[in-house]
Amino acid sequence: MEEDKDNIKELIEILRNTKHNDDNWLNTEEVPGPYKLEGGELTEMSQKKAYEMILRSRKRQPGNRQTTERMEGTRVELTQKTENPITIAEIWTNNKSTVISPKISDFLWKLCHNRHKVEEWFKRITGWEDKSECKCGKLETMNHILMECPLNQGKAI
Repeated sequence: MEEDKDNIKELIEILRNTKHNDDNWLNTEEVPGPYKLEGGELTEMSQKKAYEMILRSRKRQPGNRQTTERMEGTRVELTQKTENPITIAEIWTNNKSTVISPKISDFLWKLCHNRHKVEEWFKRITGWEDKSECKCGKLETMNHILMECPLNQGKAI
């Protein structure tokens, strides 16, 4: 920490003693090691251009990691059950279909994105942590509610 303060004081002293002109107002050879940066000049760079370059450099995939994993699991299950290969894009397209009611489509979207108010949602609210557990005593997840809970009186899906 003390070394940083000394380096900053040294840098400020160098800047005060440097002649300022339009062409080269700071001789970079006088800059101490931790403050000497190398790279291209940013005279033509704007924040907008930099941000656009960052976005282009990222190979962005739709959805987050958990959504991607859930969708891949859904794709595998549907392919096995129907014996007909299906893509994730087809699943999303079919979910938007007019054959499926908007309420069911919304339910399925929330299921894929883990947006139902169960488990972690309740754990974040002070005083509501106990609601993250099912009446059977296990952690309440959508998978537990739909497939595993012994108290679920519905038929197998």
